[in-house]
Amino acid sequence: MKNGQILKEYTLDELKKFKMVKFEVNGKEQEGPALEDLLKEFSYQKVIIKGVNGKIELIKEQVKDVILDFTNHGTVKMASKTAAGATGLRKSELWSL
Repeated sequence: MKNGQILKEYTLDELKKFKMVKFEVNGKEQEGPALEDLLKEFSYQKVIIKGVNGKIELIKEQVKDVILDFTNHGTVKMASKTAAGATGLRKSELWSL
């Protein structure tokens, strides 16, 4: 979303077509598409991601370390080895660029 306008929406099946990235956070394997890949076609300096349990603001340099991890419940959550606050952000619905 940019200036109140939705720029792009992805279904779960569409997200699964992106290249998958894997890493461990707190001993648990995380796997999903890189946020950087989803935002590749847009010009931005920061992104604000809001989920049911909070929000996080990331500058462009932090985005490269964030993935959308597929949960066992058919949803996605944010996961990152370096961006504090990103891991565990669930059901992200509003992304502002």
